Amino acid sequence: MQELLRLNGYHPYRPAAWIRVTGEDAHSFLQSQFSNDLNGMEIGRVVYGLWLNHKGKVHGDSFILRVGEKEFRLMSYATPGQVIGDKLGAFIVADDVELVQETDQVAAISFLFDGDAGWSEAYAREGDSGGRMGEMEGDIFIFPGRRHRGEGFDLVGKPASIRGFLDRLGKGKFKDYRLGEDDLEAIRILHGIPAIPKDIGSGELPQEGKLEDGAVSFTKGCYLGQEVMSRLHSMGQVKRHLALVKADRELPYGAPVRSGTKKVGLVKTGIDFRDQYLALALIQRTVGADVVLQVDAGSEKIAAHLSSEEWLVASGEGEEPPAPSGK
Repeated sequence: MQELLRLNGYHPYRPAAWIRVTGEDAHSFLQSQFSNDLNGMEIGRVVYGLWLNHKGKVHGDSFILRVGEKEFRLMSYATPGQVIGDKLGAFIVADDVELVQETDQVAAISFLFDGDAGWSEAYAREGDSGGRMGEMEGDIFIFPGRRHRGEGFDLVGKPASIRGFLDRLGKGKFKDYRLGEDDLEAIRILHGIPAIPKDIGSGELPQEGKLEDGAVSFTKGCYLGQEVMSRLHSMGQVKRHLALVKADRELPYGAPVRSGTKKVGLVKTGIDFRDQYLALALIQRTVGADVVLQVDAGSEKIAAHLSSEEWLVASGEGEEPPAPSGK
């Protein structure tokens, strides 16, 4: 039996975007562009959402952290800061809003948990982070993450502060719980979390990536793409959805997926993982789970199958968090 993929662990990374937003109109401007509702957002809180175009297609995503009455930070795992900045900058006309790119000035750590509260408490003690999720502690920002369907949080701060945090983790009993890039990517794909805009982008709607729950508000006022979101919310399902597929070899990104001679989808991001290839694919909802699919890879046809399996992911039951090492 293959070793299960552990969900308890941490992973250092560099955010794709970290943008400072300030100005008298910062809140109202972001509210008019963001897919989620920022009204009532207190200082020290965070909201996740999307940046849509007028057709409701996904341009990018980010967390928005409220730092002050007129100051915010935007952070994204995968949408480049320049992409977000250029999009927002195009809509700043007479608004008192300033965008400052600070992506190269920060580093970060993602923490993933399997639902055992003991893990999050132990990690917090180890790093001496303290504070509730969404609050800032010193020069480190702490907020709930979106690396998988379970619990977790992210730390973003100055590189020196993050290095110090990592040093404490590496010297303590957490040193064996560092997750590699491939592990993190496999977890994301197995949990169906889209990397934006690679999996769900300018050709797709949020509903196709199951992003309407938690990333889109259907009650807030006008924002870019809001009319399309409201119409889809009333109409029901979209025709395509992001699904997990597996094959015995690499599936090229963007390759057509066919059922017989009919094109039924597109391959999105994937990874070689333990003797098979796992990928997310945008597939028509009419395709059944038992259908054998073929992926066009140049002159070659690769067999692929839909899968809902998470058999590589450990449940974590019975696993105790290591005791904090102390300072």
